[in-house]
Amino acid sequence: PRIRFPEQAAREGIVSGLTAGMLYRGQPIGVLRVYTNRLRRFRSAQRHLLRAVAGQAAVAIVNARLAEQRLRAAQIERQVQIAGELQARLVRTTPPEFPAVRAAMVFEPSWHIGGDFCDFFLLPDGRFVAAIADVVGHGVHASLLMAYARGALRATSEAGGDLGDLLTRLNRQICQTTDPPEFVTLLLVAIDRDGRRLSFCNAGHEPPLIARGGALIRPEQASLVLGIQPDVAYAEASLEVEPGDFVLLFTDGAIEAMNFEEELYGRERLSEVVLQSSVLPPESALRAIRWDIRRFVGLAEQSDDLTLVGLRIMGEPRPVDQAVDRG
Repeated sequence: PRIRFPEQAAREGIVSGLTAGMLYRGQPIGVLRVYTNRLRRFRSAQRHLLRAVAGQAAVAIVNARLAEQRLRAAQIERQVQIAGELQARLVRTTPPEFPAVRAAMVFEPSWHIGGDFCDFFLLPDGRFVAAIADVVGHGVHASLLMAYARGALRATSEAGGDLGDLLTRLNRQICQTTDPPEFVTLLLVAIDRDGRRLSFCNAGHEPPLIARGGALIRPEQASLVLGIQPDVAYAEASLEVEPGDFVLLFTDGAIEAMNFEEELYGRERLSEVVLQSSVLPPESALRAIRWDIRRFVGLAEQSDDLTLVGLRIMGEPRPVDQAVDRG
């Protein structure tokens, strides 16, 4: 159709024009207009040509936008991948020298970055500590909170005190920096220098599994997760361990792993494979546990991180008379 323009357009020499909408799959992208400096009526073929050109222009614009989005997504993906590599290096630390314990770990985020972490360090009183934690949520947000919680744990441990004091101070710090929906589950396990006593403090985490002589010990004592109430007082508990005991710490990504039938791996399967593999060195035991979980889930995509810590107690056997004296 012929379009007559206002006075300003006439001063610029524009007399007639033709307009076609730029559509992509029925969605408007823009408008394409052509102008002439004389009054005329556009033919049907010219109108069809402009519509075709407008359609091709819409496709070109959409493709250019998609290419830009892909480039930005690739850049973000690369940055997240770099962050994941850095996180893995931070988490996969070498345990400190400690004759009474042999330690190993598995850390497998469900994405490049994750909200799980584990750590090994020595307390000022000389005890060996293994820590495992799970931050609520997934992705970048959870990984940032994980990095903060891990750093705060290391810093808090330098002040000394038992495991309960450590978690009490750490909880206050996390409460000051998190919002109400955010929290952290954390389990600390400490081994004495002689390898005869295991102490632990549990902030809402899965309890450890201790394999001994074909049986499992599962200490159930636990307190509130970190980051909810700043005035919670945590307490350390302890039990005796024997040379050869195998201790497993794990996040819920192990027991909540799901196959294509939406069946959970569960605590029962985990307990069975722990008993079967507990006689192996910690590194081999964790590989066996991880393989059993992978075999169960098959190719089903997992939405949670998987972190495992294995501890072999290497302490000297107790003298017979001391064992008798303890009843």
